Amino acid sequence: MKEIDKFKEAEHIYNVTLKNNRSFEVVKNFLKTIIEFYDDLIKKYLEKIKEERKIDRIPAAPLKRIELFLEFLPDEKLKEYIEEYKTLRKCLISKYDVSNEHRRNMKVIFYINNHELVINTRKLKDILLKAKEFKDLMENYL
Repeated sequence: MKEIDKFKEAEHIYNVTLKNNRSFEVVKNFLKTIIEFYDDLIKKYLEKIKEERKIDRIPAAPLKRIELFLEFLPDEKLKEYIEEYKTLRKCLISKYDVSNEHRRNMKVIFYINNHELVINTRKLKDILLKAKEFKDLMENYL
């Protein structure tokens, strides 16, 4: 249930908060919420396979959980969503520039491993849709 609440919170940030306040803090909050959503679903899956006694424990560190999740990956299609999740995690710790803050065409440029990742409102919508696809796929395995 917790992961569904996180998804609804991300939808609310995108559909309501972002329309009224286009600031870097709102984008950052959106990304954090989506990351927590992915992490909660991964934890839930790991808890399930722990109950099935396939693993002994669930790592506390998110990157270790990702490694374990990939080891027991139920579907190869999920790899692309995990890559998206890892990229979003990198965004929160990377350097960035914001242009046109508080305007309709605001964009945030994250510098990740000598590459630029541009996040604008259209990209945020894509991130939200990808998270929904991940949720829909994971429901088959939970």
